[in-house]
Amino acid sequence: MRTYYAENVVFTGEGDDAKPELSANAASSAVTLQVENLAANSNYTYVPYGAFLNDYYQVLGGDGALAGQSVQQDIFSCYPRKQLEEVLEDWNETKQQESTLDQAESAYAAYVQAHCSSLPENLSYLQEKFDLELETKESADPKEAEKNWEKIKTAVVSELAGNYEFVREPEAVPEGKDFVEWFLKESKEGNSVHFAAAATMLLRACGMPARYVVGYAAPASLFKGQEDGSYQAVLEDDNAHAWAEVYREGIGWTVVEATPGFAALVTESDGASGQKEKEADSPDAPGEAFYQEDTPEAETPGIGSRIFRVVKKALAAVVLTITACGIAAVIRRHILCKRRRRGRKGETLGEQIQRIYRSFAALQKFNKKSVCSCQKERFAKQLGKKYPVFSEKTAQKLANIVLKACYSDQGLTKKECQFVLDCYEKLAEAVSKELSPAKRLVGSLIFCFW
Repeated sequence: MRTYYAENVVFTGEGDDAKPELSANAASSAVTLQVENLAANSNYTYVPYGAFLNDYYQVLGGDGALAGQSVQQDIFSCYPRKQLEEVLEDWNETKQQESTLDQAESAYAAYVQAHCSSLPENLSYLQEKFDLELETKESADPKEAEKNWEKIKTAVVSELAGNYEFVREPEAVPEGKDFVEWFLKESKEGNSVHFAAAATMLLRACGMPARYVVGYAAPASLFKGQEDGSYQAVLEDDNAHAWAEVYREGIGWTVVEATPGFAALVTESDGASGQKEKEADSPDAPGEAFYQEDTPEAETPGIGSRIFRVVKKALAAVVLTITACGIAAVIRRHILCKRRRRGRKGETLGEQIQRIYRSFAALQKFNKKSVCSCQKERFAKQLGKKYPVFSEKTAQKLANIVLKACYSDQGLTKKECQFVLDCYEKLAEAVSKELSPAKRLVGSLIFCFW
């Protein structure tokens, strides 16, 4: 809002009588950026720098993040970073009087100073340990520090780049150790998370309000031209990044890229004038050199590698699902087989025998060699003929016990129940020998026959 105001306000009158008015030809150099959440954390809204936010958005943690939206697509009006800074720097120097927006910014600057300037006690030594040869280091006056902002940034970035090493997979911080202190004093190697966290503390030690930021960073080369003249980029896990920000009074939060090999990518790709030149041919061309991925030598992934990653993730999900289903099937099989042998809690002998016999009949059906019901006189002959492991006498005894269990619980013994179970296991063994390995596996894991 302040940038738009600074671009278009004119003053009529002189001195204290001057009145601000918007120019009759008010126009904005802001660009439009549409952000669609494809699969990122939906608890947050992903916002570009220099974006205008209306009351629709809910701020979390004071000013730390924006809550996610029910509609996973946002259209932002935003200023390229360098252009925004140049407009506000000029406005801060030449404004004839303070506007309501300037007053609001001053109030927010006070909030930032109160919440983003302190160091934890274990890192207070940084104010003395790192001799950055800054004129304002002793007083740490925010206004004086702002005057030396470029010097401070260069000193902090140089300190980290010259004494610490970038690695993609650093050693884990030992339990009980402070993350930043471990990085600065002992490991001295880390990824963007380590460098951004350390830079935040060093900037604070030099008198600059600073905060640690995580998000997605897109190199300009990731944007591809579309038929309608716009540009589109898909950000993935590889584009996740961490960096530091300092608050410059009258300007706002400004990026400090401290990870070695990345600092040059913070600046605009073509500068303010370059943006205007681009607009002559491509009105919606992206005006910022977005951050590189989290490795200095990394190249922007092409469509082939992105497809490969998608396929890889899909295959991993399939394998994980199959594994989970397999484990669940094994557990289920174990439980059902145990119940078949020992019976269910509170189950009578008659009920257990009937349940075993139902499995006996289902197993025949699965093998596509079913015999008639045990109520039929020909049951014993059919069973012996289709499954020679059973003699006609054994088959008839099985039928008699099952019929007794169906119509009367009286006189049933555990020995008779065990006989029926033995018959089932004898049938299961015979059927298993007749089936193919694949069908045997299905019978074991899904139907739990054995």
